[in-house]
Amino acid sequence: MPTSSNARELKFLRTRLGRIIRDIRRKIEGNTALEDRFGPLLDLALRVRHQEQRQRGPKVYSLHAPEVECIGRGKARAPYEFGCKVSIATPITAPKGGQFVLHAKALHGNPYDGHTLGPVIADLEKLTGVTVRRIHGDKGYRGHNYPNRFKVWISGQVRRVTKAIRREMRRRAAIEPVIGHLKEDHRMRRNYLTGRHGDRINAVLAAAGYNFSLLLRWFEELLRVLSLILCHALLAAPLHLTRCRKTFFTADDLDLALDRAPEWHATAKAYFAQAGVLHQHTDLGLRHAMLEPRAETVERVGAHRSCARDRR
Repeated sequence: MPTSSNARELKFLRTRLGRIIRDIRRKIEGNTALEDRFGPLLDLALRVRHQEQRQRGPKVYSLHAPEVECIGRGKARAPYEFGCKVSIATPITAPKGGQFVLHAKALHGNPYDGHTLGPVIADLEKLTGVTVRRIHGDKGYRGHNYPNRFKVWISGQVRRVTKAIRREMRRRAAIEPVIGHLKEDHRMRRNYLTGRHGDRINAVLAAAGYNFSLLLRWFEELLRVLSLILCHALLAAPLHLTRCRKTFFTADDLDLALDRAPEWHATAKAYFAQAGVLHQHTDLGLRHAMLEPRAETVERVGAHRSCARDRR
């Protein structure tokens, strides 16, 4: 509860705010355009003036963002946060492409976590077209409203837990770094869009940006593999096919490709075995296939340069 000095200062501020509200209403009275313009601001000022510290229901915590809610986290370092809740869903398995975000939705009104499980899973199944087999959540989802309670597993649950389910429950913690990346790298921590619609848009855009970052990483690895196979094809080509007026790869580029070949060997076999377009020489060790023609290539380059000097 506020002390006597704090209560006195708070009463003084409320008195001043009430005077300003009455003064503005008196000056805009009869002007329809100004009444429409100042109407929402005056209503917000009245809410701030009449709200109490421990009142139940919605309160105004920010004038420029009145939709902000006080969320109790229960942690000693930051017991409260101001914003809105966002539900994040990821696969419980370990996909090869990365931990993609399957569903992201802003939840206003500071709802209880367990009461959001049913609508979120329904939206997820409608979005992906896949029926959820098992749902793993933290202890905040105790007392949930999901219709099939035998599909939901809470952290720390002991009954009906098999080895496979226990392994999945350990994998549930993989969503924590995903949430961290969404907050730090994809602007979910601070929303710059206005209103509740801005909160919903920001949550979806942050999840889409995170998924695109995983796709870009996959395409980067694929480009490395294609570059490696192209270098291998150029090195294994006959001498008359490699003679041209312009050089596509310098000696430094070839040395770099040779040095990085062990990193790309396993990746190349994995990608092209799945795609069904595995190169006919890829079954051999790429390191040996790249090292064998290296001396021959240097001799060819030297011979080509000597022929060029003779022509001059």
